[in-house]
Amino acid sequence: MEGFKELVDDVLYEVREAQAAFEFDEGFMGDSLSITEEIEPVIHQMQAMPEKGDYEFNDQDLSFMPLVQNAPQYLMPCKHY
Repeated sequence: MEGFKELVDDVLYEVREAQAAFEFDEGFMGDSLSITEEIEPVIHQMQAMPEKGDYEFNDQDLSFMPLVQNAPQYLMPCKHY
């Protein structure tokens, strides 16, 4: 569970870094903030779940993965192909 918590914290850090970049260069990034705005609440929910004891590990994609998969790499530099 500690490894899971660390991964979730890392993802939240990356999302916030992307938000800062998008806000810095809105002209180039266009509507990119919508990506991080959709992802961040899900990450916050995931952070709270282990503390409540409601998280179940399973083999399913997270709800925002289609959004991440369709985003160009310049918008999601932390994404691996």
